[in-house]
Amino acid sequence: MVERLIVEDGVCKGVVTATGAEYHAKAVVLTTGVYLKGKIIIGDLQYESGPNNMQASVKLSDNLKELGFDLVRFKTGTPPRVNGRTIDLRQNRNSAG
Repeated sequence: MVERLIVEDGVCKGVVTATGAEYHAKAVVLTTGVYLKGKIIIGDLQYESGPNNMQASVKLSDNLKELGFDLVRFKTGTPPRVNGRTIDLRQNRNSAG
């Protein structure tokens, strides 16, 4: 997992991973998706995580802030998932209307 960008004279020259490995490159493309400081919110419960309890990219988020980037969180509003096989979709014939 990338934790920090290697920036020299305002130019990104590579990345540093959680293991401390450095990768230098001519260009770096960040594809963070929902993992960038990802947060799971269930009612009043909140914790850092990505989908399916994958690790959230917290240190990279902090590094981007240090580099002057503004990070904005968008609420996805993902509805709870329900197994369609567990729902009786037949109309209730006893109700009025």
